[in-house]
Amino acid sequence: MKEDITRLTQEEKEFEEEIRVLQQQQTARTLETQTQKKQEQDLLLQRRLKIEEENKKKQVEIQKKREEVKKEAMRKKEEAVAKSVEKSANPRFTKEEDKLISAGFTSASVLAAAGFMVKAWLSRDEIEIGGEENNAEVKYFDTKEEAEEARRVKLEGERIKRERIEKERFEKEEELKLLKLKEEEAENNRIATEQAKIQEEEERKRLEIKNFQTSQRQQSEKSADSNRILGGTSLDPVSSTEYVDAKPFIPQNDVMATTEKSEEDVEAELEGFEGFADLLSDIINEE
Repeated sequence: MKEDITRLTQEEKEFEEEIRVLQQQQTARTLETQTQKKQEQDLLLQRRLKIEEENKKKQVEIQKKREEVKKEAMRKKEEAVAKSVEKSANPRFTKEEDKLISAGFTSASVLAAAGFMVKAWLSRDEIEIGGEENNAEVKYFDTKEEAEEARRVKLEGERIKRERIEKERFEKEEELKLLKLKEEEAENNRIATEQAKIQEEEERKRLEIKNFQTSQRQQSEKSADSNRILGGTSLDPVSSTEYVDAKPFIPQNDVMATTEKSEEDVEAELEGFEGFADLLSDIINEE
């Protein structure tokens, strides 16, 4: 019996040590997961702030360029108005000369004007405003500088559009990552809850085992006390001898009856211990 109790106690200690190791491993994994999540969130936040700052700078640059284009257009418009006023104030021909030209050189004037218009038309630059075919608009510019500036503004607008699309895609990816992190956190919480329930169940079983051991020990002590009182037997040889020497004479039949009763108690204790061993075996199999 003592060997079985020692073996069961050793198995219980090994079981507790295994539980402690598992708890340490779970704690380490939880800390590692939390640290990794925190680093990923910090990195995502830094990238988002950087992109927002770059977008703000680009918006400021675009606004400046638009102001410059607007000022340049106003300047050219003012120059054209000034030239028109100067031309009207200083006509190249008099009214009589205009009449002579229109009367005498009509054919030549028409041909010359037509040639000038064709040359001017061929020298113009054109640019398609708008990125879609259905909504495209073709504009013509009298100077190459205006066409280049319009083309540059168009390219800048397309670049801004691409950056906006890229930013939206990035934000969607960030949202998906955050959602995935939340799902992982919920899964970890669920696992932790299940582990807590398992630990509670293990603690309950451990307490049942201890209570059972205590009950068996108390029953053994009570049985030993009963044996000493009724039969004069004791685990201590010296005290047993002294007790036998001091006790009154007991008939042989009564002594045998007392001895038989003690053996029944011992058998009952052994049966109880076998039940305890079966209970512990069931608990280990369940784990």
